[in-house]
Amino acid sequence: MNEEKKQTALVVASSKAVQPASVKRSYWSRAAGLYSHAFRVLLIALALFLVLFTVLNFRVFSYENLFYFFKDLQALSSHGTASDTTIFYNYEGERSTVLSFGGGIAFVSEQGVEIYAADGERLLDAEQPFAQPRAVASRKYVLVFDGGGKSFAVCNAHAKLHRSETEHPILAAAVSDSGHFALITSSDEALSQVLLYDSNFNLIQRFSRASATVGVDVSPNGKWIALLGATEQDGNVATLLDVYRIGSVNASGSARLAGEFPLALSFTNSSSMAVLTDTSVRVFDADGDERNAHLLNGAIPVAFEASEEGILLALETDRLSASYRVLAFNKRGKITLDAAHTGDITDLALTKDDAFLLGADTLTRLSLKDGTAQTLPCEKGATGCFAVSGDRVRVTYPAKAQVYTFDPS
Repeated sequence: MNEEKKQTALVVASSKAVQPASVKRSYWSRAAGLYSHAFRVLLIALALFLVLFTVLNFRVFSYENLFYFFKDLQALSSHGTASDTTIFYNYEGERSTVLSFGGGIAFVSEQGVEIYAADGERLLDAEQPFAQPRAVASRKYVLVFDGGGKSFAVCNAHAKLHRSETEHPILAAAVSDSGHFALITSSDEALSQVLLYDSNFNLIQRFSRASATVGVDVSPNGKWIALLGATEQDGNVATLLDVYRIGSVNASGSARLAGEFPLALSFTNSSSMAVLTDTSVRVFDADGDERNAHLLNGAIPVAFEASEEGILLALETDRLSASYRVLAFNKRGKITLDAAHTGDITDLALTKDDAFLLGADTLTRLSLKDGTAQTLPCEKGATGCFAVSGDRVRVTYPAKAQVYTFDPS
């Protein structure tokens, strides 16, 4: 077969040419196309957001902030791997305070501040003399001050960030995760005053109070400040609560509790706070509206804690028999535990599932689910306790902080 015949044999004769026909796209095909376009739009929006965020917040991206960020990651890593480690610190003098901080502890003494990671590594040793060392802490900052003195300092886990003095003696303080902090001081012009500082350590507001301010707290997001004081009403004492949006000179909400003496104040989230008086425990919102109230019916408050985990309160019902009533509330003030306890209570701690009670030589866990109790012996001489997890509690002593472990619940 010659070449021409081969080509003829391989080519099939075609009929009349047919125009191409469109194929109708299925529902899933159309949906995939729409999602593809939406994905591109979101990528563009994300890129624009990152550019604007970087331009508007360029000060955040400093060497110092990045350094502390990675150091904090390292501290959190040690918290996850060494939470059973006993931490020893340099105990000197009779006046000291131990706080839970960053998974480890902050130890404040007459010589200054020491901060330890969960594995016992000392992260900070900042020398600063205090005649009466006092301290408060958030998750990110420790505020140390001289009780009745004028000096104070702000630290994170790795450095002393700021040190200064006030014009009048400092009586109490509070610090927020946002970096805002407040100091209650005496005053020549008013019964008391509260000084509010921003995260750059600038004094941004001064509250001159006609009441004796006994408590202050700043919301975790740095938007609200709450002031708790004692005032006079009809010849009797009354509790006065004022809440301000930071930067505003007018209170966003106020509450007055006649016949009640104020004891403690603490935010439980960014817009709710717990107030303890000698006759009640109450939860208010940022507008000063009461959400829940529980009367103590003559029982005496001996220990109190309020945080983002909720509220925990120990009430003495009979001193001779060392009988107590233990109440736990969620962040909105609903009761989650009401239990009787026999034996001294020197401190307490709360998690989302359990309450812990520290006695003279015992440590008790109460389940919030069913009220069951488990007790462990501990060394005498404990000064405080705080929860590490649902099964572990760190108990502080004059020279160490030791972890006690319960059976898994």
